[in-house]
Amino acid sequence: SKMDIYVSSSGSDEAGNGSEASPYKTVGYAVSVIPKTINHNVRIVLPVGEIFAEDVVINGFDGVGNLTLTSSATGTATVHTVTIEHCRCNVSVYYITATAATAASSSFVSSNNSGYVLFNSCITTVSAASGRSFYSAFNAGVTMCQNCTAANKQIAFASQYGWRMICYGGKASGNTTGSYPH
Repeated sequence: SKMDIYVSSSGSDEAGNGSEASPYKTVGYAVSVIPKTINHNVRIVLPVGEIFAEDVVINGFDGVGNLTLTSSATGTATVHTVTIEHCRCNVSVYYITATAATAASSSFVSSNNSGYVLFNSCITTVSAASGRSFYSAFNAGVTMCQNCTAANKQIAFASQYGWRMICYGGKASGNTTGSYPH
């Protein structure tokens, strides 16, 4: 079974129900209505071209299901950052652009997870002198970056404290360092 939750900048967290006809307004609210144990497929769907000025945090989910944050293969939706932490289920992020531009910020983060985390066709190109585009730390599972674009950061792909990050099919340019395994 699957659950699709829709979000739109024209939606409402108060009056919406997360359906395509009555979407929520914020990604954070959509995440908050998901049960913490996921034993099925859950998708949070964002419209192509829409901008959500928020830091998306996916935190504390477990189960045998999959949690996906996605836009569409025809384009991306934009958020400030995406952080996935303390999850023991599989989490995927597809077709999302992150615009984090503060000096120490990382655009896409996977930390303290024991499940599988996939970033697919995600983009971050906003300049940040000491930021990281894709960052993985303290994961017992695997973080995968597939067909992602990482540009204009201090580090394009960083994996710290001995954990596994696999990157392929992507593009990196204008970064001080391409990859940083630590």
